[in-house]
Amino acid sequence: MYYSNGSYYLNESENRCGLRQNGSSDCCTAGNSQYRRRCSNNSNSSNCCNSSNCCCTNCCCTNPSVTVGSTTTGAPGTVASVTNSGTDCNAVLNFTIPAGQNGANGAPATVTVGTTTTGAPGTSASVTNSGTNQNAVLNFTIPAGQNGTPATVTVGTTTTGAPGTNASVTNSGTAQNAVLNFTIPAGKDGTDAVPSTVSIGSTTTGTPGTSATVTNTGTNRDAVLNFTIPAGQDGKDGKDGKDGKDGSNGLAAYGGLYSSKNQTAKPASSGSYQQVQLDSIMPLSNVTTGLNNIKVNSSGNYEISYSIGIAQNKCPGSSDAHSANTTFTTAIRKNGVEIPQTVCTASISPNQNKQNYYSTSYVTLSSNDILDLALKVNDNSGAGNLIIYPNADCSLTIKKLS
Repeated sequence: MYYSNGSYYLNESENRCGLRQNGSSDCCTAGNSQYRRRCSNNSNSSNCCNSSNCCCTNCCCTNPSVTVGSTTTGAPGTVASVTNSGTDCNAVLNFTIPAGQNGANGAPATVTVGTTTTGAPGTSASVTNSGTNQNAVLNFTIPAGQNGTPATVTVGTTTTGAPGTNASVTNSGTAQNAVLNFTIPAGKDGTDAVPSTVSIGSTTTGTPGTSATVTNTGTNRDAVLNFTIPAGQDGKDGKDGKDGKDGSNGLAAYGGLYSSKNQTAKPASSGSYQQVQLDSIMPLSNVTTGLNNIKVNSSGNYEISYSIGIAQNKCPGSSDAHSANTTFTTAIRKNGVEIPQTVCTASISPNQNKQNYYSTSYVTLSSNDILDLALKVNDNSGAGNLIIYPNADCSLTIKKLS
């Protein structure tokens, strides 16, 4: 090596055998030794990077770059390292970084449900922690649902399905307003086929705002449909109605009679009525009572009623005892003639206890008409006496309507 005019130069032996061999026994010629040295000291020299002046393949770098290649986690406690899998001009750096040592086990965290609050309809749900990060206490706020409109359930179509298929119910409406369409399979041909049936089971009122449902607790062949229909929301109170017209001053006429003691009715061969004894008087207004009868004082439309409790005489060995059914007829008479709509014919057996009979009719009466209660006992074979019970079981009443 020698120095001349401010630069260092390699002699031929240094250029050939010493500093930068390039895979050849004769790296650079002696005539290029000055450029070869400049290549080693100044890679930006135009003389160095001219291919005719320099035999160094890595001495010139026109587009240098550095790229991150792989990043690998090493075992805890090892040494970090960086390797270049590229070139000096275009480096690709691969990093190996050791993992940290495992830390000590921390205390276990806890999560507890605190309060659950119903929020106003339309608000957002929220969860807040009234505890700590280590021991959380979660408080939930869940908004209530909006009030819905009342649901309806309507029967839509009923279709006959093919024999052997399953019965089905579909909703062609909405969950709020259901329209149920039924498909019921036809029975198979033949004398042994059993027809399908659809029965209504239970009908339950659901909670307002829930969906209507129909469930089948029977079989596909014999369906039993149970309906749950939600109740509607309570409506607002209606406005007060107008005052009604003034009423009349009460009944224009009324009155009544009843019996205070037992009576005996005997079979009559003539089939004629016997007057029932009514010895006690009820409150009266604009009617008159006679012996076992009521007299009308003014013409008009009246409501007339009677009650009578009857049983057969059951005293064994007495002359009144009997074994056959006894047929009898009761009626209210007007002026001694039965009023047709008040006639009641019945039969009572010796084994029956007291039987009560009632009648209420509406008739037009004239002034001075006389009403009484009558009974006739048919004289059939084996018939005996009847007992008529007193008080509420034997009465006649009258009320004028207009």
